[in-house]
Amino acid sequence: MTTEAPTTTPLRVVFFLNRFTYIRFFESVLRALVERGHEVVLLVERDPTHDYEEQWAEELDRDPRFSWRRTRSMKRDPLREFRRGLRKTVDYLHFVRPRFEHAPALTRRARNRAPALVVRLSRLPVLRSEPMLRLATRLLESFDHAVPTPAALLEELKELDPDLVVVAPHGMPGSLDSEYLKAAKALGVPAAIAVASWDNLSSKQLLHVQPHRLLVWNEIQKREAIELHGIPGDRVVVTGAQNFDLWFDWQPSARDDFCRRLGLDPDRPYVLYVGGSLYPGEITEAEWARRWVAALKASEVSVLASAGVLLRPHPCRIDEWLDVPYDDYENVALWRCEYREMPVTPEARAEFFDSIYHSAAVVGLNTSAMIEAAIVGRSVHTVIAAEFETSQRGVFHFEYLLNVGGGLPRVAHSLAEHFSQLAETLQGADEAAGERRRRFLEEFVRPHGLERPATPIFIETLEQLAQTSVDVERAPRWFAAVEPALLLAIRSREIDSGTPARVSRKLARLGRKQRKTARKLAKRMAR
Repeated sequence: MTTEAPTTTPLRVVFFLNRFTYIRFFESVLRALVERGHEVVLLVERDPTHDYEEQWAEELDRDPRFSWRRTRSMKRDPLREFRRGLRKTVDYLHFVRPRFEHAPALTRRARNRAPALVVRLSRLPVLRSEPMLRLATRLLESFDHAVPTPAALLEELKELDPDLVVVAPHGMPGSLDSEYLKAAKALGVPAAIAVASWDNLSSKQLLHVQPHRLLVWNEIQKREAIELHGIPGDRVVVTGAQNFDLWFDWQPSARDDFCRRLGLDPDRPYVLYVGGSLYPGEITEAEWARRWVAALKASEVSVLASAGVLLRPHPCRIDEWLDVPYDDYENVALWRCEYREMPVTPEARAEFFDSIYHSAAVVGLNTSAMIEAAIVGRSVHTVIAAEFETSQRGVFHFEYLLNVGGGLPRVAHSLAEHFSQLAETLQGADEAAGERRRRFLEEFVRPHGLERPATPIFIETLEQLAQTSVDVERAPRWFAAVEPALLLAIRSREIDSGTPARVSRKLARLGRKQRKTARKLAKRMAR
Protein backbone atom coordinates (compact mmCIF):
# COMPACT_ATOMS: atom_id res chain seq x y z
CA MET A 1 0.00 0.00 0.00
CA THR A 2 1.46 3.34 -1.01
CA THR A 3 1.38 6.06 1.62
CA GLU A 4 2.25 9.72 1.56
CA ALA A 5 5.45 11.08 3.05
CA PRO A 6 5.26 11.45 6.84
CA THR A 7 4.09 14.76 8.23
CA THR A 8 5.91 14.10 11.52
CA THR A 9 9.50 13.37 12.40
CA PRO A 10 10.44 9.69 12.08
CA LEU A 11 9.25 7.68 15.07
CA ARG A 12 10.54 4.60 16.79
CA VAL A 13 7.48 2.39 17.27
CA VAL A 14 7.48 -0.73 19.42
CA PHE A 15 4.65 -3.01 18.26
CA PHE A 16 3.81 -5.93 20.54
CA LEU A 17 2.14 -9.12 19.29
CA ASN A 18 1.75 -12.26 21.36
CA ARG A 19 2.67 -14.44 18.39
CA PHE A 20 3.85 -14.01 14.82
CA THR A 21 0.66 -15.24 13.20
CA TYR A 22 -1.13 -12.06 14.35
CA ILE A 23 0.90 -10.10 11.84
CA ARG A 24 -1.90 -10.93 9.39
CA PHE A 25 -4.13 -8.43 11.21
CA PHE A 26 -1.57 -5.61 11.06
CA GLU A 27 0.65 -6.32 8.07
CA SER A 28 -0.60 -3.27 6.18
CA VAL A 29 0.05 -1.10 9.25
CA LEU A 30 3.60 -2.39 9.77
CA ARG A 31 4.44 -1.89 6.11
CA ALA A 32 2.88 1.59 6.03
CA LEU A 33 4.81 2.69 9.12
CA VAL A 34 8.09 1.66 7.51
CA GLU A 35 7.15 3.24 4.17
CA ARG A 36 6.48 6.52 5.96
CA GLY A 37 10.00 6.53 7.36
CA HIS A 38 9.29 5.25 10.86
CA GLU A 39 11.37 2.59 12.58
CA VAL A 40 9.40 -0.43 13.79
CA VAL A 41 10.51 -2.94 16.41
CA LEU A 42 8.20 -5.94 16.59
CA LEU A 43 8.12 -7.65 20.00
CA VAL A 44 6.73 -11.20 20.08
CA GLU A 45 6.54 -13.71 22.90
CA ARG A 46 6.91 -16.72 20.59
CA ASP A 47 9.29 -17.49 17.77
CA PRO A 48 7.91 -18.13 14.26
CA THR A 49 6.35 -21.60 14.10
CA HIS A 50 5.09 -21.70 10.49
CA ASP A 51 6.85 -21.28 7.18
CA TYR A 52 4.81 -18.20 6.33
CA GLU A 53 5.79 -16.60 9.65
CA GLU A 54 9.47 -17.10 8.90
CA GLN A 55 8.81 -15.76 5.41
CA TRP A 56 7.28 -12.62 6.92
CA ALA A 57 10.21 -12.17 9.25
CA GLU A 58 12.76 -12.56 6.45
CA GLU A 59 10.90 -10.21 4.12
CA LEU A 60 10.37 -7.48 6.69
CA ASP A 61 13.92 -7.82 7.98
CA ARG A 62 15.22 -6.73 4.59
CA ASP A 63 14.23 -3.17 5.45
CA PRO A 64 16.72 -1.61 7.88
CA ARG A 65 13.86 0.28 9.53
CA PHE A 66 12.19 -2.94 10.66
CA SER A 67 13.41 -5.48 13.19
CA TRP A 68 11.88 -8.06 15.46
CA ARG A 69 12.90 -9.75 18.65
CA ARG A 70 11.46 -12.29 21.01
CA THR A 71 10.78 -10.89 24.47
CA ARG A 72 11.33 -13.05 27.53
CA SER A 73 11.08 -10.32 30.16
CA MET A 74 7.65 -11.43 31.44
CA LYS A 75 8.88 -14.98 32.00
CA ARG A 76 11.52 -13.65 34.40
CA ASP A 77 8.86 -11.98 36.54
CA PRO A 78 8.55 -13.71 39.96
CA LEU A 79 4.97 -12.42 40.25
CA ARG A 80 3.95 -13.70 36.82
CA GLU A 81 1.58 -16.44 37.98
CA PHE A 82 0.18 -14.20 40.70
CA ARG A 83 -0.65 -11.57 38.06
CA ARG A 84 -2.17 -14.22 35.85
CA GLY A 85 -4.34 -15.50 38.70
CA LEU A 86 -5.63 -11.98 39.34
CA ARG A 87 -6.45 -11.47 35.66
CA LYS A 88 -8.14 -14.84 35.33
CA THR A 89 -10.29 -14.08 38.37
CA VAL A 90 -11.34 -10.63 37.13
CA ASP A 91 -12.05 -12.00 33.65
CA TYR A 92 -14.19 -14.77 35.11
CA LEU A 93 -16.18 -12.31 37.23
CA HIS A 94 -16.74 -10.32 34.04
CA PHE A 95 -18.28 -13.30 32.23
CA VAL A 96 -20.60 -14.46 35.03
CA ARG A 97 -22.59 -11.22 34.78
CA PRO A 98 -26.18 -11.36 33.46
CA ARG A 99 -25.23 -9.83 30.10
CA PHE A 100 -23.42 -13.08 29.24
CA GLU A 101 -26.25 -15.47 30.19
CA HIS A 102 -26.90 -16.20 26.51
CA ALA A 103 -23.18 -16.86 25.90
CA PRO A 104 -22.43 -20.02 27.94
CA ALA A 105 -19.33 -20.90 25.92
CA LEU A 106 -17.66 -17.61 26.84
CA THR A 107 -18.48 -18.10 30.53
CA ARG A 108 -17.31 -21.71 30.42
CA ARG A 109 -13.98 -20.77 28.84
CA ALA A 110 -13.32 -18.12 31.51
CA ARG A 111 -14.42 -20.54 34.26
CA ASN A 112 -12.04 -23.25 33.05
CA ARG A 113 -9.14 -20.79 33.37
CA ALA A 114 -10.13 -19.26 36.72
CA PRO A 115 -8.74 -20.46 40.09
CA ALA A 116 -10.85 -23.31 41.49
CA LEU A 117 -11.54 -21.49 44.76
CA VAL A 118 -12.92 -18.47 42.89
CA VAL A 119 -15.26 -20.71 40.88
CA ARG A 120 -16.55 -22.36 44.06
CA LEU A 121 -17.13 -19.04 45.82
CA SER A 122 -18.89 -17.58 42.79
CA ARG A 123 -21.61 -20.20 43.13
CA LEU A 124 -22.83 -18.59 46.35
CA PRO A 125 -25.93 -16.48 45.50
CA VAL A 126 -24.78 -13.55 47.64
CA LEU A 127 -21.52 -13.35 45.70
CA ARG A 128 -23.21 -13.50 42.29
CA SER A 129 -25.24 -10.34 42.81
CA GLU A 130 -24.28 -7.43 40.61
CA PRO A 131 -23.18 -5.18 43.54
CA MET A 132 -20.91 -7.90 44.93
CA LEU A 133 -19.45 -8.70 41.52
CA ARG A 134 -18.81 -5.01 40.93
CA LEU A 135 -17.18 -4.60 44.35
CA ALA A 136 -15.00 -7.71 44.00
CA THR A 137 -13.90 -6.65 40.53
CA ARG A 138 -13.02 -3.17 41.70
CA LEU A 139 -10.95 -4.48 44.64
CA LEU A 140 -9.10 -7.02 42.52
CA GLU A 141 -8.40 -4.51 39.77
CA SER A 142 -7.06 -2.05 42.34
CA PHE A 143 -4.69 -4.72 43.61
CA ASP A 144 -3.75 -5.63 40.04
CA HIS A 145 -2.92 -2.00 39.21
CA ALA A 146 -0.83 -1.76 42.38
CA VAL A 147 1.46 -4.62 41.34
CA PRO A 148 4.47 -2.86 39.81
CA THR A 149 5.59 -3.53 36.26
CA PRO A 150 8.27 -6.25 36.06
CA ALA A 151 11.71 -4.67 36.26
CA ALA A 152 12.96 -6.77 33.32
CA LEU A 153 10.18 -5.45 31.11
CA LEU A 154 10.88 -1.86 32.09
CA GLU A 155 14.55 -2.34 31.29
CA GLU A 156 13.72 -3.87 27.93
CA LEU A 157 11.51 -0.94 26.95
CA LYS A 158 14.08 1.58 28.21
CA GLU A 159 16.68 -0.09 26.02
CA LEU A 160 14.38 0.14 22.97
CA ASP A 161 13.65 3.82 23.74
CA PRO A 162 10.33 4.00 21.83
CA ASP A 163 8.38 7.11 20.91
CA LEU A 164 5.22 5.01 20.86
CA VAL A 165 4.12 1.56 22.03
CA VAL A 166 1.29 -0.32 20.30
CA VAL A 167 -0.12 -3.48 21.88
CA ALA A 168 -2.42 -5.93 20.10
CA PRO A 169 -3.58 -8.19 22.96
CA HIS A 170 -3.93 -11.93 22.55
CA GLY A 171 -7.16 -11.45 24.45
CA MET A 172 -7.70 -14.83 26.13
CA PRO A 173 -8.75 -14.76 29.82
CA GLY A 174 -5.70 -14.38 32.05
CA SER A 175 -3.43 -13.03 29.33
CA LEU A 176 -0.68 -10.68 30.53
CA ASP A 177 -0.16 -8.80 27.26
CA SER A 178 -1.40 -5.57 28.82
CA GLU A 179 1.74 -5.49 31.00
CA TYR A 180 3.54 -4.10 27.94
CA LEU A 181 1.02 -1.28 27.91
CA LYS A 182 1.47 -0.78 31.64
CA ALA A 183 5.26 -0.64 31.21
CA ALA A 184 4.96 2.05 28.53
CA LYS A 185 2.76 4.16 30.80
CA ALA A 186 5.22 3.71 33.68
CA LEU A 187 7.92 5.20 31.42
CA GLY A 188 5.74 8.04 30.19
CA VAL A 189 5.56 6.69 26.62
CA PRO A 190 2.30 7.14 24.64
CA ALA A 191 0.63 3.74 24.38
CA ALA A 192 -2.18 2.38 22.22
CA ILE A 193 -4.19 -0.83 22.00
CA ALA A 194 -5.12 -2.03 18.51
CA VAL A 195 -8.09 -4.36 18.10
CA ALA A 196 -7.17 -7.32 15.92
CA SER A 197 -10.48 -9.01 15.15
CA TRP A 198 -14.23 -8.52 15.26
CA ASP A 199 -14.86 -10.47 18.49
CA ASN A 200 -11.91 -9.30 20.61
CA LEU A 201 -13.82 -6.77 22.70
CA SER A 202 -16.95 -8.85 23.26
CA SER A 203 -15.76 -12.44 23.74
CA LYS A 204 -12.20 -12.23 25.08
CA GLN A 205 -10.67 -10.82 28.27
CA LEU A 206 -11.16 -7.40 29.80
CA LEU A 207 -8.75 -4.61 28.91
CA HIS A 208 -7.04 -4.49 32.30
CA VAL A 209 -4.97 -1.39 31.55
CA GLN A 210 -6.49 1.69 29.95
CA PRO A 211 -4.53 2.87 26.91
CA HIS A 212 -4.00 6.45 25.84
CA ARG A 213 -5.76 5.43 22.62
CA LEU A 214 -7.83 2.41 21.64
CA LEU A 215 -8.09 1.87 17.88
CA VAL A 216 -11.30 0.07 16.87
CA TRP A 217 -13.03 -0.82 13.61
CA ASN A 218 -16.37 0.87 14.02
CA GLU A 219 -18.93 2.48 16.33
CA ILE A 220 -20.09 -0.97 17.49
CA GLN A 221 -16.67 -1.77 18.87
CA LYS A 222 -16.42 1.73 20.33
CA ARG A 223 -19.63 1.08 22.25
CA GLU A 224 -18.22 -2.25 23.47
CA ALA A 225 -15.04 -0.51 24.65
CA ILE A 226 -17.04 2.01 26.66
CA GLU A 227 -19.74 -0.27 28.06
CA LEU A 228 -17.82 -3.53 28.61
CA HIS A 229 -14.32 -2.23 29.34
CA GLY A 230 -14.88 1.19 30.83
CA ILE A 231 -12.62 3.01 28.35
CA PRO A 232 -13.45 6.75 28.16
CA GLY A 233 -15.02 7.59 24.81
CA ASP A 234 -12.48 10.32 24.05
CA ARG A 235 -9.72 7.70 24.06
CA VAL A 236 -11.41 5.46 21.49
CA VAL A 237 -10.72 6.15 17.80
CA VAL A 238 -12.72 4.53 15.00
CA THR A 239 -10.34 3.77 12.12
CA GLY A 240 -12.08 1.02 10.14
CA ALA A 241 -10.89 -2.57 9.73
CA GLN A 242 -7.34 -2.29 8.42
CA ASN A 243 -6.92 -6.05 7.93
CA PHE A 244 -9.56 -6.05 5.18
CA ASP A 245 -8.03 -3.23 3.12
CA LEU A 246 -6.16 -5.56 0.77
CA TRP A 247 -9.34 -7.25 -0.51
CA PHE A 248 -10.86 -4.05 -1.90
CA ASP A 249 -8.21 -3.85 -4.66
CA TRP A 250 -7.31 -7.51 -5.22
CA GLN A 251 -7.55 -8.79 -8.81
CA PRO A 252 -8.78 -12.30 -9.74
CA SER A 253 -7.19 -14.93 -11.92
CA ALA A 254 -8.90 -16.69 -14.83
CA ARG A 255 -11.98 -18.60 -13.68
CA ASP A 256 -11.60 -21.59 -16.01
CA ASP A 257 -8.07 -22.32 -14.82
CA PHE A 258 -9.09 -21.96 -11.17
CA CYS A 259 -12.07 -24.31 -11.46
CA ARG A 260 -10.21 -26.98 -13.42
CA ARG A 261 -7.39 -26.95 -10.88
CA LEU A 262 -9.91 -27.80 -8.16
CA GLY A 263 -11.87 -30.32 -10.22
CA LEU A 264 -14.96 -28.12 -10.58
CA ASP A 265 -16.92 -27.73 -13.81
CA PRO A 266 -16.01 -24.23 -15.11
CA ASP A 267 -19.22 -24.08 -17.16
CA ARG A 268 -21.49 -24.25 -14.12
CA PRO A 269 -21.81 -21.90 -11.13
CA TYR A 270 -20.57 -23.12 -7.78
CA VAL A 271 -21.47 -22.27 -4.18
CA LEU A 272 -18.62 -21.63 -1.76
CA TYR A 273 -19.06 -23.01 1.77
CA VAL A 274 -16.74 -21.26 4.26
CA GLY A 275 -16.00 -23.06 7.53
CA GLY A 276 -15.62 -21.29 10.85
CA SER A 277 -13.63 -21.71 14.04
CA LEU A 278 -16.73 -22.85 15.92
CA TYR A 279 -17.25 -24.09 19.44
CA PRO A 280 -17.87 -27.86 19.65
CA GLY A 281 -21.48 -28.69 18.81
CA GLU A 282 -23.66 -31.76 18.75
CA ILE A 283 -21.93 -32.70 15.49
CA THR A 284 -18.89 -31.33 13.73
CA GLU A 285 -19.28 -28.63 11.12
CA ALA A 286 -17.89 -31.06 8.55
CA GLU A 287 -20.73 -33.49 9.29
CA TRP A 288 -23.27 -30.68 9.07
CA ALA A 289 -21.78 -29.53 5.76
CA ARG A 290 -22.04 -33.09 4.42
CA ARG A 291 -25.77 -33.07 5.19
CA TRP A 292 -26.04 -29.68 3.54
CA VAL A 293 -24.31 -30.93 0.36
CA ALA A 294 -26.54 -34.03 0.28
CA ALA A 295 -29.69 -31.92 0.57
CA LEU A 296 -28.45 -29.47 -2.04
CA LYS A 297 -27.72 -32.21 -4.56
CA ALA A 298 -31.09 -33.84 -3.89
CA SER A 299 -32.97 -30.59 -4.52
CA GLU A 300 -35.74 -30.58 -7.10
CA VAL A 301 -34.59 -27.12 -8.17
CA SER A 302 -32.26 -27.76 -11.11
CA VAL A 303 -30.08 -24.69 -10.54
CA LEU A 304 -29.23 -26.03 -7.08
CA ALA A 305 -28.83 -29.71 -7.93
CA SER A 306 -26.49 -28.96 -10.82
CA ALA A 307 -24.43 -26.31 -9.03
CA GLY A 308 -20.89 -27.06 -7.99
CA VAL A 309 -19.76 -26.83 -4.38
CA LEU A 310 -16.39 -25.73 -3.03
CA LEU A 311 -15.86 -26.45 0.67
CA ARG A 312 -13.20 -24.40 2.50
CA PRO A 313 -12.62 -25.60 6.09
CA HIS A 314 -11.27 -23.18 8.65
CA PRO A 315 -7.52 -23.86 9.07
CA CYS A 316 -8.01 -24.41 12.82
CA ARG A 317 -10.64 -27.09 12.23
CA ILE A 318 -9.21 -29.09 9.36
CA ASP A 319 -8.89 -32.38 11.25
CA GLU A 320 -12.66 -32.77 11.61
CA TRP A 321 -13.07 -32.46 7.82
CA LEU A 322 -10.56 -35.17 6.91
CA ASP A 323 -12.81 -38.02 8.10
CA VAL A 324 -15.91 -36.88 6.20
CA PRO A 325 -16.01 -38.02 2.54
CA TYR A 326 -17.35 -35.81 -0.22
CA ASP A 327 -15.96 -37.54 -3.30
CA ASP A 328 -19.21 -39.47 -3.88
CA TYR A 329 -20.86 -36.27 -5.13
CA GLU A 330 -20.38 -34.89 -8.60
CA ASN A 331 -18.84 -31.43 -8.98
CA VAL A 332 -17.99 -31.07 -5.27
CA ALA A 333 -14.46 -30.14 -4.20
CA LEU A 334 -12.90 -30.02 -0.75
CA TRP A 335 -10.19 -27.39 -0.45
CA ARG A 336 -6.75 -28.96 -0.03
CA CYS A 337 -6.90 -29.84 3.65
CA GLU A 338 -3.18 -30.45 3.96
CA TYR A 339 -2.86 -26.66 4.20
CA ARG A 340 -3.44 -25.80 7.86
CA GLU A 341 -2.35 -22.19 7.59
CA MET A 342 -4.32 -18.98 7.30
CA PRO A 343 -4.34 -17.41 3.82
CA VAL A 344 -1.50 -14.98 4.42
CA THR A 345 1.08 -15.57 1.70
CA PRO A 346 0.44 -13.84 -1.65
CA GLU A 347 -0.30 -17.21 -3.28
CA ALA A 348 -2.70 -18.32 -0.55
CA ARG A 349 -4.44 -14.97 -0.53
CA ALA A 350 -4.88 -15.09 -4.30
CA GLU A 351 -6.49 -18.52 -4.05
CA PHE A 352 -8.73 -17.42 -1.19
CA PHE A 353 -9.85 -14.36 -3.14
CA ASP A 354 -10.44 -16.44 -6.29
CA SER A 355 -12.52 -18.99 -4.38
CA ILE A 356 -14.88 -16.17 -3.34
CA TYR A 357 -14.73 -14.11 -6.53
CA HIS A 358 -15.51 -16.99 -8.90
CA SER A 359 -18.37 -18.32 -6.73
CA ALA A 360 -22.04 -17.55 -7.31
CA ALA A 361 -22.82 -17.32 -3.57
CA VAL A 362 -21.14 -17.86 -0.20
CA VAL A 363 -22.62 -19.93 2.65
CA GLY A 364 -21.39 -20.20 6.24
CA LEU A 365 -22.52 -20.64 9.82
CA ASN A 366 -20.36 -17.98 11.47
CA THR A 367 -17.01 -16.86 10.11
CA SER A 368 -15.23 -13.63 9.19
CA ALA A 369 -14.96 -14.98 5.63
CA MET A 370 -18.54 -13.75 5.26
CA ILE A 371 -17.20 -10.19 5.62
CA GLU A 372 -14.59 -10.83 2.96
CA ALA A 373 -17.29 -12.25 0.69
CA ALA A 374 -19.23 -8.97 1.05
CA ILE A 375 -16.11 -6.99 0.11
CA VAL A 376 -15.57 -9.15 -2.97
CA GLY A 377 -19.21 -8.62 -3.93
CA ARG A 378 -20.82 -12.00 -3.33
CA SER A 379 -24.15 -12.70 -1.66
CA VAL A 380 -23.83 -14.26 1.80
CA HIS A 381 -26.20 -16.89 3.21
CA THR A 382 -26.49 -18.55 6.60
CA VAL A 383 -28.72 -21.10 8.30
CA ILE A 384 -29.61 -20.92 11.98
CA ALA A 385 -28.55 -24.42 13.04
CA ALA A 386 -29.64 -25.79 16.42
CA GLU A 387 -26.49 -27.90 16.53
CA PHE A 388 -24.37 -24.74 16.59
CA GLU A 389 -26.46 -22.43 18.74
CA THR A 390 -23.43 -21.70 20.95
CA SER A 391 -21.41 -20.48 17.96
CA GLN A 392 -24.24 -18.43 16.49
CA ARG A 393 -26.73 -16.97 18.95
CA GLY A 394 -24.26 -17.61 21.78
CA VAL A 395 -21.73 -14.98 20.67
CA PHE A 396 -22.07 -11.26 20.08
CA HIS A 397 -20.25 -11.04 16.76
CA PHE A 398 -22.76 -13.30 15.00
CA GLU A 399 -25.45 -10.81 15.94
CA TYR A 400 -23.41 -8.12 14.19
CA LEU A 401 -23.67 -10.09 10.94
CA LEU A 402 -27.44 -10.27 11.37
CA ASN A 403 -28.12 -6.71 12.48
CA VAL A 404 -25.44 -4.18 11.46
CA GLY A 405 -26.66 -2.07 8.57
CA GLY A 406 -29.85 -4.10 8.47
CA GLY A 407 -27.93 -7.39 8.30
CA LEU A 408 -25.44 -8.87 5.84
CA PRO A 409 -26.51 -12.48 5.15
CA ARG A 410 -29.80 -13.86 4.02
CA VAL A 411 -30.87 -15.80 7.10
CA ALA A 412 -32.85 -19.04 7.00
CA HIS A 413 -34.21 -21.15 9.84
CA SER A 414 -34.50 -24.34 7.83
CA LEU A 415 -32.76 -25.91 4.85
CA ALA A 416 -35.93 -25.56 2.78
CA GLU A 417 -36.00 -21.81 3.39
CA HIS A 418 -32.25 -21.60 2.83
CA PHE A 419 -32.39 -23.38 -0.53
CA SER A 420 -35.22 -21.16 -1.68
CA GLN A 421 -33.11 -18.09 -0.91
CA LEU A 422 -30.02 -19.65 -2.47
CA ALA A 423 -31.91 -20.45 -5.67
CA GLU A 424 -32.95 -16.80 -5.96
CA THR A 425 -29.31 -15.74 -5.71
CA LEU A 426 -28.13 -18.26 -8.32
CA GLN A 427 -30.94 -17.13 -10.63
CA GLY A 428 -30.03 -13.46 -10.16
CA ALA A 429 -33.33 -12.63 -8.47
CA ASP A 430 -31.94 -11.27 -5.17
CA GLU A 431 -32.08 -7.59 -6.09
CA ALA A 432 -31.41 -6.35 -2.53
CA ALA A 433 -28.06 -8.18 -2.16
CA GLY A 434 -25.89 -5.27 -3.26
CA GLU A 435 -27.62 -2.84 -0.91
CA ARG A 436 -27.22 -5.23 2.03
CA ARG A 437 -23.50 -5.52 1.38
CA ARG A 438 -23.03 -1.77 0.99
CA ARG A 439 -24.84 -0.88 4.22
CA PHE A 440 -22.95 -3.49 6.22
CA LEU A 441 -19.52 -2.54 4.87
CA GLU A 442 -20.12 1.17 5.41
CA GLU A 443 -21.07 0.60 9.02
CA PHE A 444 -18.78 -2.24 10.04
CA VAL A 445 -15.66 -2.29 7.85
CA ARG A 446 -15.13 1.21 6.43
CA PRO A 447 -17.19 3.66 8.49
CA HIS A 448 -15.30 6.62 7.00
CA GLY A 449 -16.47 5.71 3.48
CA LEU A 450 -16.03 2.72 1.20
CA GLU A 451 -13.41 4.58 -0.84
CA ARG A 452 -11.30 5.42 2.21
CA PRO A 453 -8.97 2.63 3.42
CA ALA A 454 -8.56 2.11 7.15
CA THR A 455 -4.76 1.75 7.24
CA PRO A 456 -3.89 5.43 6.59
CA ILE A 457 -6.36 6.49 9.31
CA PHE A 458 -4.73 4.00 11.66
CA ILE A 459 -1.28 5.42 10.89
CA GLU A 460 -2.41 9.03 11.30
CA THR A 461 -3.88 8.18 14.69
CA LEU A 462 -0.59 6.66 15.84
CA GLU A 463 1.44 9.61 14.57
CA GLN A 464 -0.83 12.06 16.38
CA LEU A 465 -0.64 10.04 19.59
CA ALA A 466 3.17 9.95 19.44
CA GLN A 467 3.20 13.76 19.54
CA THR A 468 1.02 13.80 22.65
CA SER A 469 2.54 14.48 26.06
CA VAL A 470 1.50 11.84 28.61
CA ASP A 471 2.05 11.54 32.33
CA VAL A 472 4.20 8.89 33.98
CA GLU A 473 1.93 6.39 35.74
CA ARG A 474 3.61 4.47 38.55
CA ALA A 475 2.17 1.78 40.78
CA PRO A 476 1.02 2.88 44.26
CA ARG A 477 3.76 2.72 46.90
CA TRP A 478 1.72 0.70 49.38
CA PHE A 479 2.36 -2.50 47.44
CA ALA A 480 6.03 -2.37 48.49
CA ALA A 481 4.92 -3.15 52.06
CA VAL A 482 3.24 -6.43 51.10
CA GLU A 483 5.54 -7.52 48.27
CA PRO A 484 8.13 -9.32 50.46
CA ALA A 485 5.45 -11.43 52.14
CA LEU A 486 3.85 -12.18 48.78
CA LEU A 487 7.15 -13.24 47.24
CA LEU A 488 7.88 -15.46 50.24
CA ALA A 489 4.46 -17.07 49.92
CA ILE A 490 5.08 -17.73 46.22
CA ARG A 491 8.51 -19.17 46.96
CA SER A 492 7.06 -21.29 49.75
CA ARG A 493 4.41 -22.70 47.43
CA GLU A 494 7.01 -23.53 44.82
CA ILE A 495 9.08 -25.35 47.42
CA ASP A 496 6.07 -27.17 48.86
CA SER A 497 4.93 -28.38 45.44
CA GLY A 498 8.34 -29.14 43.94
CA THR A 499 10.18 -32.41 43.48
CA PRO A 500 12.89 -33.26 46.09
CA ALA A 501 15.64 -32.13 43.71
CA ARG A 502 13.87 -28.84 42.98
CA VAL A 503 13.20 -28.31 46.69
CA SER A 504 16.88 -28.77 47.46
CA ARG A 505 17.88 -26.26 44.80
CA LYS A 506 15.33 -23.73 45.97
CA LEU A 507 16.26 -24.12 49.64
CA ALA A 508 19.91 -23.66 48.77
CA ARG A 509 19.08 -20.23 47.40
CA LEU A 510 17.41 -19.18 50.66
CA GLY A 511 19.16 -17.93 53.78
CA ARG A 512 19.37 -20.15 56.88
CA LYS A 513 16.54 -18.38 58.72
CA GLN A 514 14.42 -18.16 55.61
CA ARG A 515 14.55 -21.92 55.10
CA LYS A 516 12.82 -22.63 58.37
CA THR A 517 10.30 -19.84 57.84
CA ALA A 518 9.59 -20.94 54.27
CA ARG A 519 8.77 -24.48 55.37
CA LYS A 520 6.37 -23.26 58.06
CA LEU A 521 4.63 -20.85 55.73
CA ALA A 522 4.52 -23.22 52.77
CA LYS A 523 1.08 -24.63 53.54
CA ARG A 524 -0.39 -21.53 55.18
CA MET A 525 0.52 -18.61 52.95
CA ALA A 526 0.57 -20.53 49.68
CA ARG A 527 -3.06 -21.50 50.19
